[in-house]
Parts: sequence; structure tokens; C-alpha cells
Amino acid sequence: MSFPKPSRGVSITSREFTRMTAARNALPFSVPQQLSNLFLFRVGAALCFLAVALGAFGAHALRETLDAHRAHAIWNTAVLYHFLHGLALLVLSLYPGHRLVGALFVAGIALFSGSLYVLALTQATWLGPITPVGGLCFLAGWACLIFFPALK
Repeated sequence: MSFPKPSRGVSITSREFTRMTAARNALPFSVPQQLSNLFLFRVGAALCFLAVALGAFGAHALRETLDAHRAHAIWNTAVLYHFLHGLALLVLSLYPGHRLVGALFVAGIALFSGSLYVLALTQATWLGPITPVGGLCFLAGWACLIFFPALK
């Protein structure tokens, strides 16, 4: 029994299809899931890289600006939460099924740490309501891990 030919002109028999399906099912998770985990790993690594760079930048190149605004504590808080949630993304990449948590952590980094970075540099007080939304993203991500661990 043959399946209809795909548009590429390739035909496989039912035996070949069964063999390919069995090989695919032997993997601990699907290939698209592996790509998703690789993407999450790369995002986590890039965010950790950025956190280290911003920490060093704040300690050296931005020292005078942060001194003038008395914003070292704000900058350091942003870097700390940025780095910790970047590390959490690296750990999440080891376990399939945590895309929502990853998205919440990335949103939390952008909103929480991002607003604190801008606040520390510009003293833009209108950012005050944005920072807690980022914190809520962090909390929602951690709550998802507590109530829906999705470990294999």
C-alpha cells in the first residue's frame, strides 16, 4: 500500500512510514520540541550574556550617571532579576513543555528589568506602573512551574 505522492514527487510505502514513525517516537521528545528547547537555551544564554554586560557597563561606564541619579540599587536590582531569570531559561530548556513559562520570563525581563534600566538612567517616573507588570510575569511563570510542572 502506497500513500499519495506529496507535491515533491517523493513516495513512501506503508512499511517505510511505519519505520520512520517508530524511529521518531523512540526519541524522548519530538524534533520540533528539540528545536524549541534549543531556541529557549539560546535566548537564555543571550539574556545572561546581556545581564553580565549590563552589570559591567553599569559598574564602570555608567558609574557617573548612576551616581548622579542615585540609582545604583535600581540598576543592580534590574541586573539581578535579569540574570536570575536568564539562568532559569537555561534550566527550562532542559525540560520540554515550558514555552509559556519561558515567554513569561522573557516578558518579565523586558518589562521589569527593562523599565528599571530606563528608570535608573533617565529618572522617568512614568515607568512606575510598568515595573510591577514585569514582576507579575515573573510570578506567573513561577506559579506555572509550581502548578503545571510538565516534567517527563
